[in-house]
Amino acid sequence: EMLAAKAWVECSDEISTGLDAATTYDICKILGETTRTRHTLRIVSLLQPPPETVALFDEVILLGEGRVLYAGPVGEVTQHFKSLGYVQPDRMDPADWLQSLPTKDGSKYLANPEQMNHLTNEEFAQKFIESERGEEIRRKLQEPPKGVPLKDKPELSQKYANSALRNIKLVIRRELLIWWRDKTRRIARLIQCLIMGVIVGTVFWQSDDPQTRMGVNFQSIFFISLGAMLKVPPQIDTRAVFYKEQDANFYPTWTFVLGRAL
Repeated sequence: EMLAAKAWVECSDEISTGLDAATTYDICKILGETTRTRHTLRIVSLLQPPPETVALFDEVILLGEGRVLYAGPVGEVTQHFKSLGYVQPDRMDPADWLQSLPTKDGSKYLANPEQMNHLTNEEFAQKFIESERGEEIRRKLQEPPKGVPLKDKPELSQKYANSALRNIKLVIRRELLIWWRDKTRRIARLIQCLIMGVIVGTVFWQSDDPQTRMGVNFQSIFFISLGAMLKVPPQIDTRAVFYKEQDANFYPTWTFVLGRAL
């Protein structure tokens, strides 16, 4: 659903929590394919990803205490830390090795522990800034932007991608689809209304008393109100979806309320 937001930059925080390695791999593979197809940027943080999942990424960013220890292609990250005097064990995953380097356990991976000390996070960050990759990033950041400024692009300056009328149509179409999916409940509700209508209609057939007519109207309204009360709990559960879509600028609030009410 969030992939349909047409965002140029999307950030995903620990999407692998609670998932197995195969599911995480499939999700990251789909994210990579959609990113390359749409020419967008996606930043994903993972908790202890397996090697095959790490290989799907184009670049890796290693953070330590709020500092960038490395940012560049996945294939160059091992060589970068090897140049700093660290060695990756043969039977250790690259992701686990990278996560251990900024910690105290990183001293175990020094090639010559007797000749050099374990680097701190500040020293790791400074080494990266002085490296060729760090100098390239700094040089690109100092260059003036090319092409049309971002603030002048309509797809970036426009808050909502669709007009108000189209947003109402989309919300109504979605509500009708959700309503029609529960066919069993819809049919049961229709039969209930028909039976109730037949009973009330036959009891008060050809009644000319105004008070009787008012009583029938009150009973009908009361019957409809009781049925509508069953819709209150689902409305509360829908708030989480609404807040998520509203934060993503899918539609204004009033179009959602109007479309759902209709």
